[in-house]
Amino acid sequence: MTSDPNTSSTDGAARPGRPHWGWQAPTCHARVQSRKGESEMVIDSPFSLIGSHPCCPIQVTGTGMPGIAYFVCCLRNHIEVWPTATIAFPRWGPIRSDSDLLVGQSHIQLCHPSRSLDPSWHPSLLADDEVHTTLTRKKGQIGKRFRRSVTLIGDGHPSVVRVNGWGLEPCHYAAVVQDQTLWVVDLTVQDIPLEDRVQRLINPGDRARLRDVVLEFISVTKKKRTPQTVEASRDNAKPSADEADVVRGEQDEQDEAELDEAELDEAELDDAEQDDVELDGGEQQQVGEVELAADRSRELETVDTPVSEELPNPAAEAAAVPAIERARSEELQRRLTQCVEVKSDASEVLTSRVTERLISIRHTRSLRRRVLFGMAFLLALGGTAYFLYWLLRSIHWDWF
Repeated sequence: MTSDPNTSSTDGAARPGRPHWGWQAPTCHARVQSRKGESEMVIDSPFSLIGSHPCCPIQVTGTGMPGIAYFVCCLRNHIEVWPTATIAFPRWGPIRSDSDLLVGQSHIQLCHPSRSLDPSWHPSLLADDEVHTTLTRKKGQIGKRFRRSVTLIGDGHPSVVRVNGWGLEPCHYAAVVQDQTLWVVDLTVQDIPLEDRVQRLINPGDRARLRDVVLEFISVTKKKRTPQTVEASRDNAKPSADEADVVRGEQDEQDEAELDEAELDEAELDDAEQDDVELDGGEQQQVGEVELAADRSRELETVDTPVSEELPNPAAEAAAVPAIERARSEELQRRLTQCVEVKSDASEVLTSRVTERLISIRHTRSLRRRVLFGMAFLLALGGTAYFLYWLLRSIHWDWF
């Protein structure tokens, strides 16, 4: 069966302002700065569209601007933006609230009431749930797992899931995974309200129709993930879900190795203490007498010598080794993150300049074509007028 997009959420009540999705998302804000001025708006829905078409709540005008340029998704803890046009936009994935999204010659700032302003905030492209589905058409059936929070579906670039030859547009739908639910959002340029663009799949057997393709909800797997990725940009290689799993697996193996090493050190210390306890009475007494004599001799030799009260603790030193290594790893990760962010900002500026230059060149060419067309029209009009003048003069020469 096909799930009704107007049903309420799993908790039995839909939130105010979102009665048709059951989508748990906070209220976000958008600020648009352009040459015409600055405007602010409230994003009162879990997602929004940026572009020049009237169907987009966030309007951006300009020469060569596509009808829908970006898909904005307001998740529980952050905002994700995904370009839907073939133009090379510089930003995709999770974004911070203090960063600008450059679309043409407009700067858009999206604000989310969460920790997205915290420097330690590193959102993940992966969702907490993994949804298993099937895509069915007359030509056949394929299985697909949705592991990202947002996944674009279409026939070509910039879609992530590309179903070639199945009658879809290059970027036709967006699949959003949250709260063990799959939402399918239509991204085509057409005059339909936002609530009519959503199909909600929550139970096994629910289906969503993607033109001639049927997407069926099979099952969902709960997978709590640790956020490790940073804000994405075009200059970085797009991390796949498999690569992210491999990175997490290596990190878990490293942590387990450090934990095993610490436990091994503690076990060796415990064994040494146990060996001391298992000495027989005579050996313990002899050892005690020898130690007492050595202590008295040291006291006599170092009466006026200050003795440090802090003695080295082998167990503490052994336990501190994994903590030191972990601190070094965190510091290295922080420096790498800073380098990636600096590189991302530089790439964004370069890409924005290239985009503005391409738009300027297209505008110049269009202006030249209009000028040439106008000159040709005036020349044809002048020729026609001269021909009529010559014709009248040849017929009625006495008039002139």
